[in-house]
Amino acid sequence: MNSSFVPMQNPKIMRWYLLGMFVLALLGLINVSNRFYYFSILAIGWLSIIFAIRQSGLKQPITAIALLLTTNLAFWCSYGLWKLRPQIIGPVQSGGIDPFSIAVSFWLIMLIVCILYECVVFIRSITDMQGQRCLSVFGLVGVVLQVLITLKTIYLLICGI
Repeated sequence: MNSSFVPMQNPKIMRWYLLGMFVLALLGLINVSNRFYYFSILAIGWLSIIFAIRQSGLKQPITAIALLLTTNLAFWCSYGLWKLRPQIIGPVQSGGIDPFSIAVSFWLIMLIVCILYECVVFIRSITDMQGQRCLSVFGLVGVVLQVLITLKTIYLLICGI
């Protein structure tokens, strides 16, 4: 494997992953009724992550693991900021369903898309004779844990709204 395609060894690619993670984590702070902010933040965050994936090689298991780590960190940072939001910027001023619920809906959709991509890459790498089996098995375990923990958290958030 070419080391220039390993996201952790290429600082330019890592910056794109980190930018996407930080931008997507900002969703936890938004408490306005204007949904345009969500769409622009989501677009910037996911486009930077997609750019990083394209730069680091679509079929590499390390790329799928980098996506797994980035999306999980972004989700949990966003969730943490949402929990801290009343202390940071004050109480929610909008009526009805909390604006974070639309972010949770998008997280659920993107979680499914990311899971499909990660499973395809990991399974292909496991069945490939020259693939990285240990890394792919590790990634599949991470995907299963991600599904169980994140879906339970999203379910609890939806039930609480």
